[in-house]
Amino acid sequence: MQFTKTIGHEKQKMLLDQIVKNGRLAHAYVFAGPENVGKTTFALELAGILGADSIMDLAVFDSEEGLKIETAREIQNRLSLTPVGILKVAVITHAENMTVEAANCLLKTLEEPPGRSLLILVTSNFHALLPTVRSRVQRINFGLLADSEISADVEIRGFAGGRIGLAKRLLADEKLLEFYRQAAKIYKILYAGSDFDRLKTAEALAQMEEPQIQAFLKYAGSRFVREPQGRALGEKILGTFRDLQYNLNVKLTMDNLFLT
Repeated sequence: MQFTKTIGHEKQKMLLDQIVKNGRLAHAYVFAGPENVGKTTFALELAGILGADSIMDLAVFDSEEGLKIETAREIQNRLSLTPVGILKVAVITHAENMTVEAANCLLKTLEEPPGRSLLILVTSNFHALLPTVRSRVQRINFGLLADSEISADVEIRGFAGGRIGLAKRLLADEKLLEFYRQAAKIYKILYAGSDFDRLKTAEALAQMEEPQIQAFLKYAGSRFVREPQGRALGEKILGTFRDLQYNLNVKLTMDNLFLT
């Protein structure tokens, strides 16, 4: 399983991956844990990974007011339909706030789940669910993320531009990760640095070996495509690629790139 949106929760990712590989996916889960730790994001991304069409197969009820019986019946009906993708998925947040009538309505789905369906309840208070509901779902606990887990994940995903293969390489290669850290700092100066910082950076780059300069320019080009900062910057990066190919003066080329 490749999660690209959910930060952290590696144990939960590995657990679900193993469950799916073993063909033991349950028909209903409760994702329980503190608020705002990514439980709903995890549930929605999991639905896509498992093959639910985001429009036709995914039903999401997200309201702090709690599920009412009318919506519970609608979810029940949607899960009974034949999926367009691999399976139907319903995600209900703030499940602890659902009414007793709604919970009793969902019991039929929990006791006799339709084929190719999955129900995920998201809650910050597992024990507030009715005992009859708790007994018919598989519980997966979520905890708070460590600051280091959040910052490392965000940083690496940002450098990799969402590319899973590159993200894995960055995690395994400290030198490569350090290059991307430095490239990100240089790029920031390129599009928003002061004149003094631009001058220093241009001089520093001019003293690097050409493969290092080319590596930075490739990074800058891909970063610009993901996050356009104005046409002029894109033209500068492209022009620098061209100038270096013609073996023009490296210092002059770097000055042209960085100085306004």
